[in-house]
Amino acid sequence: MRRLLVLSAALVALFGLTAGLRAADKSDDDTDAAKKTRALLQTKIDELDFSDDSFVDVINDLKEKVPGLHVRTASDGTVKLNKQITFKAKDVTLADALDKLLGQYEWGYIVISQKGNAYDGSIMIRGGKERGYPADKDK
Repeated sequence: MRRLLVLSAALVALFGLTAGLRAADKSDDDTDAAKKTRALLQTKIDELDFSDDSFVDVINDLKEKVPGLHVRTASDGTVKLNKQITFKAKDVTLADALDKLLGQYEWGYIVISQKGNAYDGSIMIRGGKERGYPADKDK
């Protein structure tokens, strides 16, 4: 029984280490602007309180609370700026707020990281479950 516990603990530690290395590998490819945006995702937000507010108002409020944040939405019709949003959160990071907020609508976001792209360092909100990185980067 003791060997099983030790083996389980070792496997959990190894899994955590490899997950951390995969995340580090992804961020090593980031442009400077994308790295700054990833740091902004860790900004603590005191309070968010939306009650039937349009999504464009939610985005503007987030940009006000997190200076330097740039947000775009997909032009493929998966994200509607006039969508009425109801959402409350206290003492959360921007990443946690986006995860909970966007998850309600099956929307995701990526940080654009591409040198020469006019939107480098922006957050792109689009349909899906992505959280910071494009789905193809997860592979």
